[in-house]
Amino acid sequence: MFDYFNLNNTTDYEYMLKSIGVDVDRNGETIRALITQTELEQNYDDKRISSLSPFVRGDVIDYEGNLYMLISEENSKRYNKWKGIMRRLPHNIKFNVNCEVFSVPSYITVEGFDINSGNIISIPDGKIDLHFPDNALSKRITLGRRFIYLGQVFKVTGINRYAYPGIVIVSSEKDLYNSATDDLVNKIVFSEGNLNCSFKITNTKPIIILKDQTLQLTTNTNLSTRVFESSNPSIATVDSNGLITGIKEGSVTITAYRSANSYFKDTVQVNITLPDKFTIEINPTSGQMGYDEYTPVKSKVFNNGIEIPDAAVTYSIVGENNLVEINQTSNQAAVIHNINKSGESKIIKVRASFNGDASVYANATFNLDYYIAPNYSVVIFTGHQPPHEAAYNEEVFLGKVVYNNGIQEEEHSVIWTLVGEDKVTPVSDTVAKITLEDGFNQIYVHNYNQTGIDTNIYVKAVLDGESSITDYYLIKLISEYVAPPVPAMTITRNDGTEMNTSRDTDDRIVYGNSQSYKITMTPTQQPVTWSIDLNGADSKMATITTQNGVAGTVTIKAIAFAAYPKTIYLVAKLVSDPTITKRISIYVGNFS
Repeated sequence: MFDYFNLNNTTDYEYMLKSIGVDVDRNGETIRALITQTELEQNYDDKRISSLSPFVRGDVIDYEGNLYMLISEENSKRYNKWKGIMRRLPHNIKFNVNCEVFSVPSYITVEGFDINSGNIISIPDGKIDLHFPDNALSKRITLGRRFIYLGQVFKVTGINRYAYPGIVIVSSEKDLYNSATDDLVNKIVFSEGNLNCSFKITNTKPIIILKDQTLQLTTNTNLSTRVFESSNPSIATVDSNGLITGIKEGSVTITAYRSANSYFKDTVQVNITLPDKFTIEINPTSGQMGYDEYTPVKSKVFNNGIEIPDAAVTYSIVGENNLVEINQTSNQAAVIHNINKSGESKIIKVRASFNGDASVYANATFNLDYYIAPNYSVVIFTGHQPPHEAAYNEEVFLGKVVYNNGIQEEEHSVIWTLVGEDKVTPVSDTVAKITLEDGFNQIYVHNYNQTGIDTNIYVKAVLDGESSITDYYLIKLISEYVAPPVPAMTITRNDGTEMNTSRDTDDRIVYGNSQSYKITMTPTQQPVTWSIDLNGADSKMATITTQNGVAGTVTIKAIAFAAYPKTIYLVAKLVSDPTITKRISIYVGNFS
């Protein structure tokens, strides 16, 4: 039978590793290993481990759902493989550091006695030793830190990182239990400086948000480590900064955590309601009116299909407004009077507009008979059908025809003006101008529009001596394109603190730490996308953890330790023009 642990032949060992070896996690990395039982220490769950991958004392191995720590002193590679003894870490000790609760796996000894998982022994002198992997988590444990074990409070009295390199031995003794601050149920204690870990949502309650609208949650502490969750993202979502967005009608519970754990948190119920959606019904919707006839109209206003009794509307005419008279008799009713003296039948629209929102309206269409009497009319003609689109700097030719009861009369002239879409407001000469009027009362309109916005105007012709006799011709003035100014951009720390330039870079970040930044722009803030230029560094060196391009904020974290520090670059690009960028240099390293 093979002794799997002491196989010397590399080929045989590789075969056995492939055949009966297992994949285990070593410090977050998967390796293939042979694991066997050992009788060296009966008081612990110790196992032998061998692998072609190197490991050292203090490495944490995740095997079959349990955590083990390499406790044997590492030697040189023997027989082309690495061997060692690993010991199970059955105890997770919780520490509270600056209101962040984290657990460190360990095994525990008491004055020569051993404590295995599930064994409860007497601790008469109140002293225990905890054995942790010497890593980033255990380095956060300092003298005076308190913790709970077996329902008792202990305080750290000594830390030894030198007896067994790779393993830190933390000596502890019993401490007094404080019922006001120590939580035996969740095994959380409060060391000096951590007495106030309360975390509350401070928004006025109840919280009601309209569908598709947003609301910013606020808390009694504005920490960068906050975490927010929605009980039902299909009803409402919440981003990493606490911004709630209503998705559909309903109720959700939003939970805010002080940090990425569930010990310090608060909840609030948020109700999502439908936004106002007003509609109007008008009755009748159409009709034929003889000259001098009166027709009553009535409207109803609804919000999301529910009638609003006596909601006020205003009646008006769409189009020519000298064909009828409107006498509004109540909030919702009016009488239309046909005074059409145009000399021809007309079609008009009577509009009922909701007083609470003029964009909500309904139209009724009426065919108007006309009064036949001496009557003038003006018609503007051109080579184009309205609305005519005039390019920038283009001139548009217009002429007129004057009719009397439908018969053209050449002797009449008109007064030409340019007005806005309301057919009243004069058009500025910097937008458009009548540049020429010839002896036939014909004109040219020149497009000077450089506003950056295409603009509709009317050419208005008024019969000379008869101000009520008018015609309008719609022209769409195409604006000359004006490129937007390139904004001035500045990147700073989001919390307002000064950036550290001591390494001849714009800022610096220590491994394992995060830093939030924001970008400000003048004259106008614009959305950006964030990215990291690693400048040749390993992709594990730094990463973006959160970003909000609209708000212009980003958080990056220096992740992995590297032998040499490195300068990377944080880059912001305008969404509207990715060729416009702003970047800062960041020195990432392991330094004080």
